[in-house]
Amino acid sequence: MISEAKIAEIRQRADIAEIIGEYVTLRRAGANLKSVCPFHADTDPSFNVNPVRQMFHCFGCGASGDVFRFLMRIEGIDFHDALRRLADRYGVELPPPRPVRPEERGEAERARHAADRRRLILETAATFFEKQLETPQAFAARQMLEARRVDPATAALFRLGFAPDSWTALVDFMLSQRISHQELVDVGLARPGKNPSGGAYDAFRNRLMFTIADAGGRVIGFSGRTLSTSEDAGAKYINSPETADFVKGKTLFGLYQARVELSKQGEAILVEGNFDVVSMAAAGFRHVVAPLGTALTEEQVMLLRRRVERVVVAFDGDGAGRKASARAFPLLARAGLVSYIVALPQGEDPDSFVRNRGAAAMTEALAQRQGLLEHLIERAATDSDGSAQDAGHRIEALRPLLEPLKTAIEKDVAIQKISQSFRVDSGVIARQLRVGAPTVVKAVAAPTPERASKLELVERQLLGLLMDQPSLGVTALERGIVSLVRDEHLRKLALAIAARAEQLDSHVADIVAEADEKLEHPWLVARAMECLFKDKEKSLEALDDITATLRRLGYDEQIALVEVDIRAAQTSGDEQKILELFRAKAQLQKIQAGLRAFRKQESSVES
Repeated sequence: MISEAKIAEIRQRADIAEIIGEYVTLRRAGANLKSVCPFHADTDPSFNVNPVRQMFHCFGCGASGDVFRFLMRIEGIDFHDALRRLADRYGVELPPPRPVRPEERGEAERARHAADRRRLILETAATFFEKQLETPQAFAARQMLEARRVDPATAALFRLGFAPDSWTALVDFMLSQRISHQELVDVGLARPGKNPSGGAYDAFRNRLMFTIADAGGRVIGFSGRTLSTSEDAGAKYINSPETADFVKGKTLFGLYQARVELSKQGEAILVEGNFDVVSMAAAGFRHVVAPLGTALTEEQVMLLRRRVERVVVAFDGDGAGRKASARAFPLLARAGLVSYIVALPQGEDPDSFVRNRGAAAMTEALAQRQGLLEHLIERAATDSDGSAQDAGHRIEALRPLLEPLKTAIEKDVAIQKISQSFRVDSGVIARQLRVGAPTVVKAVAAPTPERASKLELVERQLLGLLMDQPSLGVTALERGIVSLVRDEHLRKLALAIAARAEQLDSHVADIVAEADEKLEHPWLVARAMECLFKDKEKSLEALDDITATLRRLGYDEQIALVEVDIRAAQTSGDEQKILELFRAKAQLQKIQAGLRAFRKQESSVES
C-alpha cells in the first residue's frame, strides 16, 4: 500500500503543465495556461491548467483534477498505473507492494530486468524497421503506402517500417547491438536455425511492418504484411507470437495513436484491419482502432469503455464483416457502450472506401450511421425467405442480442423493432424470447444547477480564502472559525486546509484530491483554479467579515429551527413548552443583536 505522503510527493514533483503539454498546446493566460479541451469537442479554449497548484479544470465539460486524474482519463489507465508512470518519470522510488524476502526481491528484480530488456529489444527492432523503410530495397513498401495515400507523417505516427527480403538482416543488426539469437527468438523477431551449432533467422522478411504499441506507447510486438506475390510467401499478415507483454485479445491496434481523439470525441470507430486504421488516420479520422486479426474480445471492449461512450462499427462489407458485427454487439452492450454501424458497400472495407471515395464520403457515411442492434434486426428480416419457419428461426437467433440489454426500456424498444420488421405481434415475440429481467443499473445523476444556501455559500468563501492564503489557517483554528462551518464535508475540507498552513500552494491539489466524495467537486475545483485573495491584510479583513457572517447566519438558522418548534408546540397546545421556546428565541436574538452592534462599532473605529 502506497502512503498518502508518497502520493503527495509524486504530485508535487510532477510538472502537470509538462505532462498535459504533451497532449495539447498550452498558452499562457494570466496565472493559468489555457487550451482547447482534450476531453470534449471544444472550439474556444475552456481547458485551464494552474501550474502552481498542479491542477486542471475545463469550464466547458467540467473535467478536472490533478496530474493523476489527467493521465488516468487521457490514457484510460487506473490510478496505480498513473502513479507508477509518474514515479518512474520523476525519479520517485516507490516501496514494494509488500515486504518481500531477499530471495523474492531477487526474483522480482530479475523479472523487472527481463521486462526492461524485452522493451529495449523491441524498441531497437522498431527503429531498425523504420530506417529500412527509407532504403531503396523498400520501394515496394513505399509504393503500397502511396497507393493508400498514407503520407510520411502518418507512417511516422504509426511507426511503419520495412523488413528486408533477407534471412538475417535484422539478426545481424541486433547482434551488432549485443542482442543474442535466443533473445530475438524469445520475443518473436527470429526463429531458431536448423544448424546444430545454433543461430537464428529473421521471422519477418520482405514485409511492410506495423509496430504494435500498448496503451502507453511502448512497443510490444509487430504485424507484418507481405509484399511478395509468390505463393511461398506465407500468410498475408503474420503477427509476433504472444508474450508476457503482448496478448492479441487484450490489445487494440492504433489505441495509443488514437488516445487523445478518443477522449475528445467520446467515440471510437472500430474497424477490422491495420490498414483500415492507418488509411482512416491519413484521411483525418484519428479515433479509429482495430483488433489484431482476432474476433473482438471482452478485454478489448473494456479498453474502449475506459475512454469512450459510443462505438461505431465499420467492419468489411461482406458476409464475414456482418457476422463479426453481430458477434460484437453483445460485448459492447454488456459493457454499457452505445453501438452504431456504418454499412459499407459489398466488397468494400474502410481502407478501400476512403481511398476510392475520399474523406468526405466517409464523413457522410458516418453521419448516416444506424444503431447496430436495429441494423442487425432489419438485416435478419431482410434475409428471411418469408416463410413462417424461417422467420421463427431468425427471430429466435436474435435472443442473444437482447439478453445483454441493460434496461426494460431498451428491451421493449428492441422487441417493438423486431415486431415491425417481421410483422409479428410484439406480445408473441416477448413471450417467445423471454429475455429475462433487465439488469439493474445504478443511474448516474446528471449535473444540476447548484442550490447552495446562503450559509453554504459563505462557508465556501471561507474555503476559498484559506486556499488562497494558507497561512491564515492558524488564525482560523485559533479563533474557532472552522468550527462555525455547519456542513460536515465542508468542515473536514476546511480543517484539512487549515492544517496545512504555511505550505506551498500546490498542496491545494492534494486537498482537492482528498476531498470527501460526498462533496460536490465542480465549484471546489473551479475555485481552486484561481487566486482571489492575494493581499495578506485584505485577506485578514475578509476573514473577519466571513466570521461575522457565519455567526449571524448560524444564529438565523437556530432561530428558524426554534420557530419551527414553536409552531409545533402551539399546535399541540403545550403552553409550558411554548414559553420556554420563546425565551430561547429571545436569547438568540439578543446575542445576534450584540454581534451586529459589535461589528458596527468595529467599522466606525476602523473608519
